[in-house]
Amino acid sequence: MIRRTIIFGAALAALALINDQMLWLPSLQFTALAISVLLVVVAPRPAWVALVIAGLAAYSVRSVFLMVDFGQLDAVCLNGSAICGGTQPDWYIADEKTYSPGVTGFFLELPVVPAWLIVVGVLGWAIRRRSWRTAVAGALYGAAVVFLPHEAPIVLFAAAAAALGPRKDVRYLMGIGVLALAWTSPLVATIVAITATLALTIWALVRKDVVNGAVALLALAAASVTPYLSAGVLLAAAVTALYQHRHRVRIDQANG
Repeated sequence: MIRRTIIFGAALAALALINDQMLWLPSLQFTALAISVLLVVVAPRPAWVALVIAGLAAYSVRSVFLMVDFGQLDAVCLNGSAICGGTQPDWYIADEKTYSPGVTGFFLELPVVPAWLIVVGVLGWAIRRRSWRTAVAGALYGAAVVFLPHEAPIVLFAAAAAALGPRKDVRYLMGIGVLALAWTSPLVATIVAITATLALTIWALVRKDVVNGAVALLALAAASVTPYLSAGVLLAAAVTALYQHRHRVRIDQANG
């Protein structure tokens, strides 16, 4: 695996140098394409590693998108002189466009292309490794690129955290989800946290689980203050339970 990674990495580096001279693709697009190829061809087996790589790449490729104001298509000259002409001091007014609106829209939307390459890379990894969870994460990231482009990479990091931690612990998964939502939309995160912790409280009461019931009630109360605190309570409870479980396993192994 290491040898294959080195070979493909060297090949992509050579292509990147050639690309800089031949100008086949803008550097940002080529980088995203390289990340996508690496994920599919030499992707590491742990899902969280692949998701972290994709998340870091997603943050880098989104930077150009944030530099362009898509709401200014009617005044595209404000986005740069490359698409405008004129000789007057006020050359940047929208009436002096060099290109048609369709061509201008293409130039402004071009930076979005790498995000879809990251989606392809994650979905390709999921198909190759037969991981439906990673496929869901890739699909959710693709949806976030459309509806929440500024915060879309958070989806990949949340999925990586979920893959790294105790996936069977509902409190852990719930805490990761609330934390991710809190970074994107605190109001939505608060509503989700209250709803989820209320459901967790009811479930614990039905099962007569005093410990989880107390944790759920505390998380429910914390959600009314801030979703971050509620997520912290859930994650702390999950990590504590995981530590206690591993401690008991070590004791059992020591006792034979």
